[in-house]
Amino acid sequence: MRWLVVLSVLACHHHRPAPQSPATALLGTWQYRSGIARDTTRPSLNAGLRFALTFDSAAGRTAYGQVSNWFAGDVGALPGTFGRVVATLDSAGTIAIVVPYARGNAEPLRFLLALQGDTLAIVHGAASFQTTAGAKFVRARP
Repeated sequence: MRWLVVLSVLACHHHRPAPQSPATALLGTWQYRSGIARDTTRPSLNAGLRFALTFDSAAGRTAYGQVSNWFAGDVGALPGTFGRVVATLDSAGTIAIVVPYARGNAEPLRFLLALQGDTLAIVHGAASFQTTAGAKFVRARP
């Protein structure tokens, strides 16, 4: 019986919550918004680029996720077009995001961003991804 009490005390004593990863700030869905305002009063097949990233796990300074939405005008990307998305935070708060193509047949999209509350402001966009002034990713609200 004594060993049961000792075991109970040790189990309670050594339970410490794991430190929270800095990358948990990225968990959730982030929607790309271009810096160009468009007329939303009339329907249009050319709605521009709608792009969303969803981060579902984090470890240390790295978050992992996937492209959860990709429409250019009225054409969407097929499931499996993109591979696992990786976001890495540096100590200064800059975030590097890499969006690989699943088949590796093209250079991955790379973004350098600054976290500003619920906004990821694009510091430098991918060469193959034309960003406009003021483009950003905004946290989606459920």
